[in-house]
Parts: sequence; structure tokens; C-alpha cells
Amino acid sequence: MWLNDNELEALPGSFGNLESLEYLYLEKNNLKKLPDSFGELESLRTLWLNDNELSMLPESFVKLNNLKYLKLGGNNIKKLPQSFGELESLQVLWLSNNQLRALPKSFGNLINIQILWLDNNGLLKLPESFGNLKSLHHLYLTNNFLTDLPISFYDLTRLQILELQNNKLKELPESFKKLISIRQLNLNLNYLIHIPEWLLDLQNLSELKINSNPLDEEGIEINDFSSEMLMEYLKKKRKKRIIKYKEKSRADEEKLFKIKGGFLLDLR
Repeated sequence: MWLNDNELEALPGSFGNLESLEYLYLEKNNLKKLPDSFGELESLRTLWLNDNELSMLPESFVKLNNLKYLKLGGNNIKKLPQSFGELESLQVLWLSNNQLRALPKSFGNLINIQILWLDNNGLLKLPESFGNLKSLHHLYLTNNFLTDLPISFYDLTRLQILELQNNKLKELPESFKKLISIRQLNLNLNYLIHIPEWLLDLQNLSELKINSNPLDEEGIEINDFSSEMLMEYLKKKRKKRIIKYKEKSRADEEKLFKIKGGFLLDLR
């Protein structure tokens, strides 16, 4: 059922009678809440509710246990139901552009989730149960207030793309090495002063972004990124020849390294 962009402000209580409904698109309306009967739509597999005015979800929402694709981005959601983790069939979840400060402990029960958008919220921390999301391979956490990550986070060994841009991370623990499948890592706009040498030992890492961090030259194991020492270091660690190096100017500090085999290090 397609009901996108209709300026809907509410749904009738009888909406829950559509028990055989599998696909429901309600994007770009003016919905402020969902009826309690919404949880009766137990056949739903795909639900798009992005760009509405929802501030909360009814407790009955977690009865949608066949839901695989859920878009809730662009609302005003401040808190998820404590039992949100009961949506165990979820594979793709959009929660971008809300007002979440925390996630319920049950969030770790979403064991089938593969792609997760949590960017542009106000997250202060992730629950320890987050490490249970073993199927996760794409994770977007840009524009939050994370100062660190839970120890269990480094059990996400299938994670391939990790966006942590514009948080408040000050250091990278050595446990980061456990993220063996990481291909793209964005750490731009954090508070990192030290880039550990072992970071470039991640064998699948092909793109690393660490722009706009207050890097302390004396505290960086891989030394000054604009110097030949970095190139020699990368040659040694990767045993691959640097085939292109471009530096526009020291004034704009745009530095780009491309290494044969596809490795990209961007430190603008």
C-alpha cells in the first residue's frame, strides 16, 4: 500500500484490520503517532515511515515480528520501546535524523540486522548488547556524541563499512584490530590525537578517512603524514608501491595517498 506524501496526520484505529498487508509506504506525511492497533499488522515485511513527525512508537509496534525493512528516519523519535529488540526479523533499519540519546538494552537482540543507520541523532553511548549484532556489515553512526564504544563492539567481525564521522572519540583501543572485515573506515571530525600503527595492519582496509582531527605530530606512531616517512612506512607495512601522491598546498592541508591495490588514505 502506497500512501506517501499525502499530508496524513493520523491513521484510523481500524487500520490494524489489514492483517494480510505486507508492504506499507507512509513516507512524507504529518503523522505524529500510530494507533495502538498498528501492531496487528503482523504480516508486514516492509514499512517506510520516514519523514513524518513521530515522537514515539506504540508498545504494540514490537508485535511486527515479520518486519525485515524498516525506515523511521527523519522523525522526532527520542526513545525506542524497551522491547524494540523483539523485532528479530529486521535486516535493514533506518533511524537517521531523530533525537535518540540512547538505545534500549534489547537492541542487541536484532541479531539478523545487516545494515543500520543511526546517524544524525544525539547518541551518547551504545549499549553493551550492541556486540550481539553479529550479522551487521554496514553501520552509520555519523553526527552523534560518542566518546567511546562498548567492549562488545569489537565482536562485530563481519562489519565492512563503519562511519564514525563527527563524534567525540579521543582514542582507538587496540581491540579495533578485531574488526577484521573492515573495508571503509571514516573517523573524520573526531578528537583523535594519536593514530596507532596497527590500524593499517587491518588486511581488508581499503579506505581510511581521518580528516579534521587534532593530530599531535609527536604522538603519532606513523609520523608526519606529509613526509616521506609515511610513504616508506606504508611501503613496508603493505609491501605495495605508492603510485600517486597529491598535495595541493600546506595551507589547505589537502593530502591524498593512493596505494597500489586500492588502499586510500585521506587526511585533508
